[in-house]
Amino acid sequence: MDAQKIQIIRQTEEKAAQLVSEAEEQAGAIIREANAQAESVKQDAKKTARDYESNLLSEYRQKGEKEASTITADLNSELSKLDSSASSGESKAVSYLLEQMKVSYGN
Repeated sequence: MDAQKIQIIRQTEEKAAQLVSEAEEQAGAIIREANAQAESVKQDAKKTARDYESNLLSEYRQKGEKEASTITADLNSELSKLDSSASSGESKAVSYLLEQMKVSYGN
């Protein structure tokens, strides 16, 4: 082989090595960019999930507080009725005892 052909082969090999190196650099850049985008998507998904969770907690907390308020009002109403009924029963019992004492002991 003559020197000119060997020189062309060497130049071609150098050019090929340079192209491979550039391709590796581009591939690395593409991978880094893909990783950055994946991390961004991951962070966005986490934020969306946290916001959704926060909204659900707030919604159900409000519903729970409303339900608790309704139950408390109902219980207070029932307690009032029981107090009234107990007072009425107490008055009747006292009246009955006084009447019995009158019968037993006179005026």
